[in-house]
Amino acid sequence: MELCYHQEALQFMNLKPSISKTRLLALEEMEAKYQQVLPRAFKELYVLNGIEEWFKETNQDFLKQIDALFIDRWEDFEEEIVSKDITLAHLKKGTIHFFTENQGVVTWEMLLDGSDDPPVVVKSIWEEWVIASPRLSDFFLAVTWDHALLRENCEWVSIDFEAAKPFLYTEFKQLPTTYGWPVEGPSLRFQKGNWRLLLQGGGREDVWMGGWEDEEEFERFAKLVHIY
Repeated sequence: MELCYHQEALQFMNLKPSISKTRLLALEEMEAKYQQVLPRAFKELYVLNGIEEWFKETNQDFLKQIDALFIDRWEDFEEEIVSKDITLAHLKKGTIHFFTENQGVVTWEMLLDGSDDPPVVVKSIWEEWVIASPRLSDFFLAVTWDHALLRENCEWVSIDFEAAKPFLYTEFKQLPTTYGWPVEGPSLRFQKGNWRLLLQGGGREDVWMGGWEDEEEFERFAKLVHIY
């Protein structure tokens, strides 16, 4: 199988793609069991050796094991409107719960909408369903980027986002935005070289910065993006 998705995420993971014939067979058996063609982006993710193990290296959100995956068609769910973005008709096409918050209170599910790179939805135990990302590949890139940031030298800081916007949007690369968790607003991601910024709630909630080598570089980074 030639990989079309997840190349950038694998770079953040420092993981060389190694396709497992055993895992590919397990995915094909899943397709036969449910009589459902699995999205290409999903199969390319789960066909890789070591993909779940990488997330076990820290106490963060994690990817479900391949042998724990199943398709849920929500046959007993009766609410017609699940949220403003998602209807029962969406869910009854099928979802796969594939990603879990580290304490188990939040789950991310892929909507089987017939596309190769389908949307990901999220629901916590106290919030309604929302679309976390319009594409699985974008969601996976975002969460691997987050994990990579939190594994390096990083700081929890505050930012004057309005003042920082012009510089961030012109000088930094923007990575995929996600929604719905851990805060209601968007989680924004910016990178310039090794410098990284994760702004939860659109900069109004937690802000994490990382990627500097020494105190002098930290001060320069912080000044440019209006960290205080």
